Formats: sequence, structure tokens, C-alpha cells
Amino acid sequence: MQEVRRLKSTARKNVLSKWLKTKAILKDPKVRRVVPETHRMNEKSLREMLSRYSMVYIKPEAGTYGKGVMRVEQDNGSYWYQKEEKKRAFDSFSSMYRSIVRNKRKRPYLVQKGIHLLKYKGRRFDIRVMVQRNRKLAWEMTA
Repeated sequence: MQEVRRLKSTARKNVLSKWLKTKAILKDPKVRRVVPETHRMNEKSLREMLSRYSMVYIKPEAGTYGKGVMRVEQDNGSYWYQKEEKKRAFDSFSSMYRSIVRNKRKRPYLVQKGIHLLKYKGRRFDIRVMVQRNRKLAWEMTA
């Protein structure tokens, strides 16, 4: 009985893990080209991604509805991040990173290449498609 509970817990974590989902879809070359570059977040990966893209999103590995997502930007040695409506500015990467670490509260996060979203009535939005494998293991849009 305890083994069944452990397996259910593991399965639930795997379904919720954005990292495991990302790794799974990146195995398909057709899908890989449209998935933004994504890594597990640590100081090194965040620094490298910011130097490459200047704007990234960091998000909880397990989460939904945009909760905990932070938009992080750098420009000419200045850094800032926005979580919900609150925007914080920093004069160094190190001070910004320390603040992010406090905000994420020991939860694992991912860092993802930023995509400039469309706006409607001053608010950003995106359109998502749900894709699943069918019985023949081909990808199929389901929502």
C-alpha cells in the first residue's frame, strides 16, 4: 500500500513538472524548433541566459496559471525583475539574484528565453495549444 502511494506521488510530480514536460517535447525535432530555450535555474544558467537574450522568464518547475513567474531583464549593467505588478531594479546581477532566491523560497525554478507577448487593453496575453500523443504516438492538438 505504501508503494502504491509513493508511485502515485511520483506520477503526480512528473505530470506537474514543467522541466520533465519540456524534456519530453524536446525529443521531437519538429516541436523542438518552436520551444523557447529552457534550463533549470541557478546562478550560472540565469546569468548566461540574460547575457544571451536580455529578457527571460523564470518560473516554478511545478506551477500553474502564472503563479510565481518573474520577468527578468538586463540592459547596460542594470537589472530588474517583475513579479505580478511589482517591479524591482538592481545595479548588479548578484544583488538581483539574491533577491530572486529569497522570492522563490527554495522551490526549483526554470529559466526560459523571453518572448515578447502581445498586449490587449494594456495587459500581456498569450495563446496556448495543448498537444498530446495519440494512440499511434503522433502529436495531436487536443485543445
